[in-house]
Amino acid sequence: MKVITTQERIEERRKKLRRLETELMRSGKMVAGAIIQRYTVCGKEGCRCLEGQRHGPYPALTRPNGKVVYLNRKLHTKIRPYVERYQSFQRDLSQWRRIVRELDELFCKLRVDQMLKLETVKSEIES
Repeated sequence: MKVITTQERIEERRKKLRRLETELMRSGKMVAGAIIQRYTVCGKEGCRCLEGQRHGPYPALTRPNGKVVYLNRKLHTKIRPYVERYQSFQRDLSQWRRIVRELDELFCKLRVDQMLKLETVKSEIES
């Protein structure tokens, strides 16, 4: 079994980072949030929703700030690809951040691995 060196691991992570950066740069227009299906209560007197049988489901966009926007059918169809692009961008960005943290750890390990003791340098001078 081949032992993977720190340098090889760094190069492997850098390649992955470059691929992710290319994807992130190509992402295009997007809308922040997630599309969900919601059930509602209208509150009209005698309506079935007051007895637990809610209306819906209706598509809605949850925004990062916590607000919810209901979507009509036409808007839902139009906005879906932009929201999916945002979700994909967020996943790639999280992965990019994880790899950057890994690279930081690997470079710290590389520094430690390549660190010389003062005595070693002194002995090279004296010999």
